[in-house]
Amino acid sequence: MKATKMGNQAGIKQAQANINGFVDEFSTFLSTATEGKLPKAAAKQALQVHEDLVQKVFDEYVAGDYADAYKAYREGFKEMFDVSKALSTAITTQMPEKFKNTKADTKAADLRSALNHLASEHFALSALQMQEQFDGRTAASNALITTEAGNTADFKAAIASVYGNDGANAFEKIWVTNHVNAQSDYVKAVKNNDATARAAVEKRIAGFTTEFATFLDSATAGNLPKAAGQQALTTHENQVQNVLNQYAAGNYDASYTTNREGFKVMFGVGQALGNAIVTQFNDKFQEPATPAPAPEMTTVWMQLNSKMLKINDKTTNMDTTPVLWKNTTYIPLRFLSEGIGATVKWDKKAQQVTVMAGDDTLEFWVNNNVMEVNGVKKNVGATVFVNKDGRTQVPLRFIAELLNWDVKWAQKDGSITLTKSM
Repeated sequence: MKATKMGNQAGIKQAQANINGFVDEFSTFLSTATEGKLPKAAAKQALQVHEDLVQKVFDEYVAGDYADAYKAYREGFKEMFDVSKALSTAITTQMPEKFKNTKADTKAADLRSALNHLASEHFALSALQMQEQFDGRTAASNALITTEAGNTADFKAAIASVYGNDGANAFEKIWVTNHVNAQSDYVKAVKNNDATARAAVEKRIAGFTTEFATFLDSATAGNLPKAAGQQALTTHENQVQNVLNQYAAGNYDASYTTNREGFKVMFGVGQALGNAIVTQFNDKFQEPATPAPAPEMTTVWMQLNSKMLKINDKTTNMDTTPVLWKNTTYIPLRFLSEGIGATVKWDKKAQQVTVMAGDDTLEFWVNNNVMEVNGVKKNVGATVFVNKDGRTQVPLRFIAELLNWDVKWAQKDGSITLTKSM
């Protein structure tokens, strides 16, 4: 900006180089921070578009081409909501548990974002137009009035998409007459220090808050109650007027603080209206059900008198083997338990084995056919014993059924296959 004002071409070139450096550095940061969920190339492109539009707005304004300046302003304003959506989508994809596995790009979220965009843009354009008019920059003020009309047309189209043309036409009439048009009359009254004219405009604006709140209550079938709507609209109008009042008094710090506060309030207005519409037409905003991922199957394979253990595609060797004893197949408890992710503890003094598998705790005692499942005693049906290798052997059928495993026994080769959806 300084370089342009001074006609300093070297300064302009250096500033452009600094901006390019920022674009590259920040796009790298975003890609790294989101673990690639927002790729650097996409981030870099979006940031470059943003910077180009910022510069275009400034250059066109300096050249006195206010219509193009504010056209670019609207393009840049909209583009930042696209950046926000891309970044929020990347973050929710990266850390789903922090956002309760919800998505950033649902129909309801898109509606809220669109309304936030239009409402906050309306506030920004209103504040700019009133300041330009107060300062006597007629060409810039008129360009902003035209730009505001574009915002109104987009707002009207959004209303029409939900409530049809009749609803959109009713919106436009209320929105423009004693709201948008009243802004210009308010500036005239403040600039001329005309208390009578100012009171008349304020009365019109108060009437607008009542009329528009009534419209919203009726249109949303009471999901945005009149009282809540009127309170929000009154807050909005007061902030718009205060931005101008403080600006007119030369209190620029206060004016731009109020400007930021008023801008923020419009996101609450957009959210309230969006929530009301989603509640009213809930069926239109339902997301297609996401198919549940196919359960992951775990397969455990053992063989009588073999130390080989296969868990899915991984093969290891045990230091003992499954055995057939007294017509009952026994398997080494520790290898099965640890293979499926359970925790095994051995209390030598009590001759007790404890297995913690998910929410279940199983307790066995050597040379005993009784066990406990979550504190409840059960009969194992065969004695648990420790073999010559010092490993606790438990009846296959009982432990498999207890943990809900499917068991297949191949008598021909003595192989045991256990499967379960995990």
